[in-house]
Amino acid sequence: METSSDEKAMEYFKETLKFKNGRYYVKWPWEENTLELLDNRELALATIEHHVDMYNTPVADKIKNNIYVDNLISGCKSVQEALKFYSETKYIFKEAAMNLREWISNNSSINELLTASDKTDVLQVSVLGHIWNIEDDKVAVKPSKFTVCPGKTTKRRTLMELAEIFDPIGLFSPIIISWKMFLQDLWKRNLKWDDELSTEDLSKWINISSDLKRVSEIFIPRCVYLHSDSNDKKCKLLCFCDTSARAYLAAVYLHQTCEQSSRSNLIFSKSRLAPVKEMSIPRLELMAVLIGVRSLIFVKSELNISIEEMWSDSQCVLKWISTKKELNVFVKNRIDEIKASKDIKFMYVITKENPADVATRGTTVSKLKNDSLWWHGPKWLSYDTQKWTNDSFEDNLSVEKIYQSEIKRENSRFSTLLCNQTEEENRPPFGIDCREFSSYTKVIRVTAWIQRFVSRMKKDKCSTGKVLTYKELKVAEMNWIKYIQRKHYLDVFEAINENKKIIYKDN
Repeated sequence: METSSDEKAMEYFKETLKFKNGRYYVKWPWEENTLELLDNRELALATIEHHVDMYNTPVADKIKNNIYVDNLISGCKSVQEALKFYSETKYIFKEAAMNLREWISNNSSINELLTASDKTDVLQVSVLGHIWNIEDDKVAVKPSKFTVCPGKTTKRRTLMELAEIFDPIGLFSPIIISWKMFLQDLWKRNLKWDDELSTEDLSKWINISSDLKRVSEIFIPRCVYLHSDSNDKKCKLLCFCDTSARAYLAAVYLHQTCEQSSRSNLIFSKSRLAPVKEMSIPRLELMAVLIGVRSLIFVKSELNISIEEMWSDSQCVLKWISTKKELNVFVKNRIDEIKASKDIKFMYVITKENPADVATRGTTVSKLKNDSLWWHGPKWLSYDTQKWTNDSFEDNLSVEKIYQSEIKRENSRFSTLLCNQTEEENRPPFGIDCREFSSYTKVIRVTAWIQRFVSRMKKDKCSTGKVLTYKELKVAEMNWIKYIQRKHYLDVFEAINENKKIIYKDN
């Protein structure tokens, strides 16, 4: 319960609070030379959780699931439910001697019913690194605080500016990915953190930076829920994947249908730069599908919505997914993870209708702002699902060649093994030149050590002691005996292998 001294302290806090040089300054009226307070954030959060656990109510469960750092962010389906949530939450925190304040809602009726001391009086509030405009119920990314100024511009500074843009769900990936490509180019040139950018790089940085600062101009709807009074509403998650030579991306959409209306909205995307070591486009396309599957699983776990389709414009990857042939290791491992998600249907879409194609090459704020393909997906998503595209594609020589290149060749592999085995038989054990050693014993011991190393690489059972065993020495010696016999009695070996009669010649 707040006392008069608490109210005076709060009033003094509001009057003396100042923002200077990017920091908040507060005057403490009650004591001079106060000790620095300890960081007790984790303790405070644990205290809140412990206190809320004492209440076995739906509101208490809602608090636990919707508290982020020191903010409580939640929603309700009606004004009555919101007011009940407000009063019960205030009571729970009051019992813990905590004042939950600065309430705000996108509903003006609720704001009017809030206690004056509890609500905030601004139209734009900061929510988890984003700006929330109360009037039109839209959110935007906070603009970067950095400004282009004379002086030394380094790789460190460029990365600091990129870190200013907080976009955890990837809604602005098409813009940010251009910046990531620029940073990767600096890495490729082995530029150190505090090395000054060249004139050419500085020019690129200024152009990209000026555009990055305009990200806050794009306001997107906070709520994408399709309101309906009927019970036939259906929701599902869709995903589109694509790649370029520089990056690959997966975009997840929430598709809602009810009665005669439907809506699809971008709710999540994940992008990755292509590795510095060059990788083929088909393999990058495969990586795009892989992060698409992972993204769908993540979003499903958060929203508890069924997963349906995933689209890709890579014919080759779709053939890898559907094939029953054994693939090469790199492709096989990723295809196995992709196919582990049994509820995803993989489909083909042409490139110009693939929203993920927008992001893989990068774009500008002005273009992205009104890009319906990125924010809502292709137009045919608004049609009946029976009319959705699953464009068929005809096999062509280039696609077939790439597809076949990742199929494991059993016959050719067997032939290669036979050829390699024949070559190995004509060489001394492990290619050791016995003329480089001073004694027969040293040759055998070196051979035994190499044999142990090979066995450990193959994960075969072998000794791990510091001393060679009798068995290891005998195996090494036997390998040399077999080599000498093959070298000097080749005709006898061939006769034995072909079950021919061995003719002994007198000396």
